[in-house]
Amino acid sequence: MDAVVSDRALREIYLPAFEAVVREADPWSVMASYNKINGTYASQNPWLLTELLKHEWGFKGVVVSDWGATHSTAPAVNAGLDLEMPGPPANFGEKLKAAVAAGEVKPGQIDENARRIVRLIVRSGAIERGSPRSAAATPPHNYGVAKTAAEEAIVLLKNSGLLPLDPRIRSLAVIGPNADVVRIQGGGSSAVVPFETRTPLQALREALPGTRIAYEKGVDNEETPPGADVRLFSPGPDRAETGLAGTYYATADASGSPTKTERVTSFLKRISGNIAGPQVTGYSALRWQGMFWPRISGSYEFSVRGTGNARVTLDGKTVLDKATKVVPDNRDVLGFPIPRRTITLELEAGRGYPIRIDYATGQTPYEYLSFGVREPRPSLDAAVAAAKGADAAIVIVGSSSTTEGEGYDRATLALPGEQDRLVEAVTAANPRTVVVINAGAAVTMPWHDRVPAIVDMWLPGEGGATALADILLGKTNPSGRLPVTFPARSEDDLTDLRSAKSAYSEGLLVGYRGFAARGVKPLFPFGHGLSYTSFTWSGFTAPARVTAGKPIKLRLTVRNTGARSGREVVQAYVAPASPGTGDPPLALRGFTTLSLAPGARRTVTITLDPRAFSAWDEAAKAWRVRPGRYRLMVGASAADIRAVRDIEVEAAVGNPQP
Repeated sequence: MDAVVSDRALREIYLPAFEAVVREADPWSVMASYNKINGTYASQNPWLLTELLKHEWGFKGVVVSDWGATHSTAPAVNAGLDLEMPGPPANFGEKLKAAVAAGEVKPGQIDENARRIVRLIVRSGAIERGSPRSAAATPPHNYGVAKTAAEEAIVLLKNSGLLPLDPRIRSLAVIGPNADVVRIQGGGSSAVVPFETRTPLQALREALPGTRIAYEKGVDNEETPPGADVRLFSPGPDRAETGLAGTYYATADASGSPTKTERVTSFLKRISGNIAGPQVTGYSALRWQGMFWPRISGSYEFSVRGTGNARVTLDGKTVLDKATKVVPDNRDVLGFPIPRRTITLELEAGRGYPIRIDYATGQTPYEYLSFGVREPRPSLDAAVAAAKGADAAIVIVGSSSTTEGEGYDRATLALPGEQDRLVEAVTAANPRTVVVINAGAAVTMPWHDRVPAIVDMWLPGEGGATALADILLGKTNPSGRLPVTFPARSEDDLTDLRSAKSAYSEGLLVGYRGFAARGVKPLFPFGHGLSYTSFTWSGFTAPARVTAGKPIKLRLTVRNTGARSGREVVQAYVAPASPGTGDPPLALRGFTTLSLAPGARRTVTITLDPRAFSAWDEAAKAWRVRPGRYRLMVGASAADIRAVRDIEVEAAVGNPQP
């Protein structure tokens, strides 16, 4: 697609985060995306890769293409693309040698590209080590970092006194399609296999050993059979381990000695390459086998989606192969239409079924295999009954395994499936209901006014389930804030990026700026987040007058007036007294976080640099401080402003600019 966006919107909205990372963190690599920006592919955009990134921002690392996102040879290299991925090269390699020989690429440009790659090799320590790093298990420190990150990100959206739950609670109903699954990241090539995971249900049972916990799924949120749950399988009949026994072969008919064996705990294989043959995948055929253990009796859906040929054998019978009818699938993988075959079988709980999946790769440019299982339809009535019989209920809803991933987007902000109906039914059955949102972005909540407590755990990484349990039970005080606006309705978000040429016509009025400009009240505003303690703010000071081009300091005293230690986030917004055409009515220009014990107070300082009073001058291609009157605001969100001061920004002699 082609992102058609003004220079001012690029500079003021979309580029600042990248600029901050490059200038402050000195990253080692940056990836050029698939799409065009104003008509030019990112991977061959000299303004983006060289003028802005390397020269203006001083980036010293390597620019790498997204996989298959290189569209040319000389234009890409000359624009500043250092490395084409994946290999073997489609546009570099011999084509690049020819371009140099023809004078289309100067040797000095090659030196520059190569110098950056050598610098990356040296930085990474690969020369000293001689081989890549590997890890057999996650160190406790790493898991602690993951858990802390999740704790700081989880947002308490609403709380009418129900949270935190008493750790001595006698009975608890844990309900929902995301309660007993690991939903910690989006799908696609960014997905990784974590070292250690728990589902929210497992984490709550560990945290509440003396509590009677009833679990019911209630409804299904999966559009297609999800990736098979590893807990339903064992390599052997003793169930000492989960997963299946995997064997890989160099031959397509699985003859000869295996090239590799492993215990399979993830039933997804994906290889992207210009040649996805045995030299890339490492095998031409694979076999996964062991035992399948149904948890409940009923109809099970088995699904295989792959670029090659698969055969599934259950209890000694072939139940799925290439003769099985292909069913429609709304989810392409990076634009590749990959067939899915699905069968339904009646199975009996408590019995082990021998299972084997044989698969021959398709040797296609993109190699993909996924094996899925959908358990029998859950009971909404059983979920309601569990909620009625418990002291409190926790309903965990959100994304399915295919809601958020690479190569497609959501068509609506509504929760998939009948999850809204589940929340309403459980809340009606038990007024002490907490709803937990497990999704990577905003969702609509038509039931929000009838639920006493709402928590957003996002897609939280491997420490997320334990972090959620600690927050629900008060071991950790929530402190996260929303980095986006949650609309009350899908139609309140006016952004439309469905066409191949997508005009960013809202300009600067994106997100909370647009909601404020249109006077539309969101469900939860940008910057919103609650705590189990309380804070008071006082003594807000700011200069009444400042010379253009100079930073200013805002000061404020914060006191923890509650009974728990907690973290507060002070946000500073700036608004022009007389906004020009397209100017946002307010914009976040700074923030600070502080931790306070009960009764403690601290004076914090937020420094606003000249950019806070600047706009990008498209004609001059430069930042320009705009003298005039501004309103300085500090608040707990874009809609919760606690104190206001006006300031006059005066023109400086010589008009120095940021």
